[in-house]
Amino acid sequence: MMQRFIEVITVLVYALLVGYIFPSNGFGQNVTLHSSHHDLLDPVAIATDGTHLYFGGLNEEGISTILKMPAVGGPIMKIASGDPFVKISGLAVVDQVLYVTDTGNPFDGPAAIYRIHLTALPHDSLPFADLTVDTVRVREERPRIRIEGQFSVGEKSDGIDLSQEDVAVWFGEFSQTLFAGFFVREEEEERFVFEANASGVTEMSIGDDGTFRIIARDIPLPTLDSDIPVRFSLHFGDDAGETRVLLDEDGKFGPLE
Repeated sequence: MMQRFIEVITVLVYALLVGYIFPSNGFGQNVTLHSSHHDLLDPVAIATDGTHLYFGGLNEEGISTILKMPAVGGPIMKIASGDPFVKISGLAVVDQVLYVTDTGNPFDGPAAIYRIHLTALPHDSLPFADLTVDTVRVREERPRIRIEGQFSVGEKSDGIDLSQEDVAVWFGEFSQTLFAGFFVREEEEERFVFEANASGVTEMSIGDDGTFRIIARDIPLPTLDSDIPVRFSLHFGDDAGETRVLLDEDGKFGPLE
């Protein structure tokens, strides 16, 4: 019996050593989706709408992330980030909406389904009563934007609940969705704040009075041409608004008249 036990232990140790020295590169193992600003480790879900591919999985910081790239090849863009305790389990595209399923929060939440609209202003959204962009600054040498403005929801809105509703930002070709629960309440400042140390949206504040401030870095920038209006839209759950801004050659924007 002791001899058999020693043989089993010997085989296990040998297997571990072989695995350590010659790690497996089997399908689905140690796969990284690379781009200039984003890395996605072991993508677990892929979907397409015919023109783009969508990949879901964990990034290097362990955050659930969704990337998209043109189906014919091209730059990769992050479009959503999720709760670090939740793992994406599936993606599907139906009628310009990307449905995301997760495995559930192991601490307090069951599996859930999220919706990411692939068009800037979905047909079923509740339009803002007003959306105004006051200031936009673009830095080309280190791709970065800062957008400040204000909004007010429409009459049919049931209000905004950042603990339950996703937030989406569109600016030109850049878009990103922040899943519900990512914002922290600052009572003294009467606002909600999001911060992240990653490419895409790094700072965002939403005031109780409707003012907002967005900072994003390492993102695709629009062409600096004062004759080309750039689309900007903001979503809080079903509430959404859209406007256009004009930029000059220095990367400074003013509202489109």
